[in-house]
Amino acid sequence: MSEINAEVMRSRSCARAFRTMMWAFLFFLPLPIPVAGVRPDLVGWLLVLVALRSVVRLHPTVRSLRTPAMIGLVLWVSRLLVRHVATETQEQFSLALYLATWAVLTVFVWKVGSLVAEMAAQAGATALRSSASWRRWLCVGPFLLLALGAELSGKAQLLVGFLFLLAATCVVSLLMGLMASTARMCAQASQAVPEEEGLSGGFDA
Repeated sequence: MSEINAEVMRSRSCARAFRTMMWAFLFFLPLPIPVAGVRPDLVGWLLVLVALRSVVRLHPTVRSLRTPAMIGLVLWVSRLLVRHVATETQEQFSLALYLATWAVLTVFVWKVGSLVAEMAAQAGATALRSSASWRRWLCVGPFLLLALGAELSGKAQLLVGFLFLLAATCVVSLLMGLMASTARMCAQASQAVPEEEGLSGGFDA
């Protein structure tokens, strides 16, 4: 089993990467009225790719995290193109593609949550490890609500849609908090490096 690259984890670039991912999650908020007819998760996926690029040596999982981000971009483009299909099928296609987007986001959150849990375990941050272990499941709830809403109609669909918006907003908030805590852990580790190196002559490789 591959281990976390401690040198990368205690670097400022790692803290910046998770801070960037914190802001990326903000763009996954399900706006009731999409901007210009599309949702802004394009920015979220792009920020994720920028963040991952700077910590590619952190763990092999980082490379696999780029796959759902790329799929998310493809789905965003597909949703944009769907606006030009026949009106009677446009809504069905849009909903199916948005459901696929949340499926991809669920996989991404699971993977990044598992990565954070492993980082926290290596750093001895028990509280953060526990938080990451349960927050990686969070996207399952909104995804199931969205899937349920696709099968309903009328007032039932409106109710489930409202519950989805509420759940997704809470989930995004909690995931932003997780990324912020991870960034803070990395930042504190990077600040401790000069002091520890002065006392011990450097970290073991």
